Amino acid sequence: MGPGLREPFRVQIGPRLYEPFGFGLGPGLHEPFGFLPEKPLNALAFKLECKMIALVDEKAKSSILTMGSTFYSVHHHIIFSTKERRPLVRAEWRGQLHAYMGGTVRGLGAIAERVNGVEDHVHLLIGLKTTQAPADLVRELKKSSSTWVADHHDPSFGWQEGYAIFSVSWTHCASVGRYIERQEIHHRKVNFTEELQRLLKRNGVDYDPKWLL
Repeated sequence: MGPGLREPFRVQIGPRLYEPFGFGLGPGLHEPFGFLPEKPLNALAFKLECKMIALVDEKAKSSILTMGSTFYSVHHHIIFSTKERRPLVRAEWRGQLHAYMGGTVRGLGAIAERVNGVEDHVHLLIGLKTTQAPADLVRELKKSSSTWVADHHDPSFGWQEGYAIFSVSWTHCASVGRYIERQEIHHRKVNFTEELQRLLKRNGVDYDPKWLL
């Protein structure tokens, strides 16, 4: 059992087995603790072996309390639609738009793991740094991509104001990526509203149906 738990434990050091005495005042181990041998030892041997235990304990505490870097795995599945859910994203330039959006995400300091969609919405799987706010990234991505479409293909183009975002664990990134890649196949049977409702339910998001349209 670990520090702070009241049940005794034993420690094997070399050929000898020791059991604790004096756990201190609680989880913080405010008092020193040592080990009593099951078999008698001479005073010098006991002192030396208890010192070994203390050194091992200090090394363990040092490795636990010290962390030299920040480690993170932050991934989001982001979805947003065209203005009024109109089928504005034409097949002939859709791939260019997705490539442009991926480049914009990278320019904003994030990682575009997957970008794909159909005529009325887009899906992105994005890896973020801990210092990045998803809302800021989505705002800049919408602004930049809508300007690009308006300048090159459709002056009336625009994205809808809202969006959906779901956190994704590393273990599910591959399956979410495959789901995004298969958007055209998926939407042969399911429309965007049905898809969004399923995703909201699967991720435990309460919503008012009137705000889906």
